[in-house]
Amino acid sequence: MDSDGAQLVPMGLPTVCASARYEHFLRSLLTVKRNDRYITDVTDKCSERGSVVCGTDWTRQRARRLMSVGSEQVPPRTLAEVVRARMGEFTASERRVARAFVAGYPRAGLETVAQLAARAGVSGPTVVRFVSRLGFGGYPAFQEALRAEVQERLTSALNQYEARPPVQVQPDQLLRYALGVFSQNLETSLAGVPAEEFWHVVDMLADRRLRIISTGGRFSQILAFYLNAHLNMMRPGCQYVAAAPTPRVDQLIDVGRRTVVVCFDYRRYQNSTIQFAQRAHSRGARVILFTDPWLSPIADVASHVLTCTITAPSPFDSLVPALGLVEAIIAGLALKVGESARIRMEELEQLRVGTTWDETGLAARDGGGEERGEG
Repeated sequence: MDSDGAQLVPMGLPTVCASARYEHFLRSLLTVKRNDRYITDVTDKCSERGSVVCGTDWTRQRARRLMSVGSEQVPPRTLAEVVRARMGEFTASERRVARAFVAGYPRAGLETVAQLAARAGVSGPTVVRFVSRLGFGGYPAFQEALRAEVQERLTSALNQYEARPPVQVQPDQLLRYALGVFSQNLETSLAGVPAEEFWHVVDMLADRRLRIISTGGRFSQILAFYLNAHLNMMRPGCQYVAAAPTPRVDQLIDVGRRTVVVCFDYRRYQNSTIQFAQRAHSRGARVILFTDPWLSPIADVASHVLTCTITAPSPFDSLVPALGLVEAIIAGLALKVGESARIRMEELEQLRVGTTWDETGLAARDGGGEERGEG
């Protein structure tokens, strides 16, 4: 969704690698004949919450067993999220495979058994036991599911429009349909966020010793601007960096270990945002990533990753669940920052006197002078 025509940058590889080659590499892995599909939370009444990938011999029953991480939780939606959620179930050697897979997702899982084993520093049979514990009949079935995820990850706006044309509903039912889609996605996204990860993010954003920079892609920069506007009301040391034609990297000149960079990046991930996060990380900054279930390449350098669904009632991806998650972060910040936020907002209100319509407009209407506003 955020792509400005740029190609993907590979996770775990230097920025200088040709990103076009990486996208070609990913697409070349999708040429095998397969019979996979997605179980979506809106269109398939047989599915459980969230969406999972089914490979040729990955039945619905196995998919549901794979995604079951507790009856009170909304299950994760990608293999990387599944592995994270079930990390405690693995043996010590299997956890090494799990960490190697998550760190190199999706590329690591598309390697051979021997290559993944070498990456994790374990034996081949350990890799096979790892995928078996996830509920797969073998390593080929595991890779089959992963290839389907990669395909979703590379989906362009045009492909989405062709594969998911405008929904055919009666005009008087469209609002009700949209409400159902957004309600489902908000519930899935917010209930699926790990509480510990959520509060780690809130604590970092509330820490006044840290400088906060927020940025995003062509569309998701709206979320970065919105978050920064609220952060600025509650604490000092906040900056919004726009996804403008001028190089964002210039804003990294003062970035260091006391900086937190908040990035919003959703498919098809934007090169300039990815490079900004990578360079900020190389300068010692900590990176917080808001992304979709397929994970922006920024996840490779992020200390915290918060995902949400992007399904919409239209053929395009939606930022509604992401905005809901940002609103939840703001609510958490209000709880954490407390009285200092109120004092800061009082100062801001004094600065804003005479700049809002309720003051200037009503005064003009009552004969109090010429109407002045911000435009």
